[in-house]
Amino acid sequence: MENYSIYDNGDGGQLFIQNNDIQKSGGLGVAVYLKLFGGNVDASTTGQEVSGEIRKDWWGNNRFDTSRKWINSETERVLRGASLTDQSLIDIEEAVKTDLESLKIFGEISVSVAYPGLNRVSIAITIKQVAQDAEILVVWDATKNEIIQNIEI
Repeated sequence: MENYSIYDNGDGGQLFIQNNDIQKSGGLGVAVYLKLFGGNVDASTTGQEVSGEIRKDWWGNNRFDTSRKWINSETERVLRGASLTDQSLIDIEEAVKTDLESLKIFGEISVSVAYPGLNRVSIAITIKQVAQDAEILVVWDATKNEIIQNIEI
């Protein structure tokens, strides 16, 4: 899978440019980033949206009939509303697993959530693929309500 390389600078995803050229990524890091942080934090697409009413879910989900392709970003919604407790670790892990459900076609996914420091949440994701494993680390700053580290290991 090849995508344009995206990173987070605290103001949403930015294209990674090097030597005046947009860089590409051969891994699943961009897909993971978009699934966790690419939707709308106000609402998820449920498939029961009423025609003619203002929708609060992500506009791009309009294109897909199947929920497998929807991007709902439950993870970002949970992170933005979480008070950092032991229960919220479980809630965050479940949200990550929900968001990444459609990526299971690429391999077995494991998720580990921890508090590496004050007001920080670390989400480690491993996708065991047949050809090559992908490991992604996301660190969320609960004070700033933003990603401060997003790397593909």
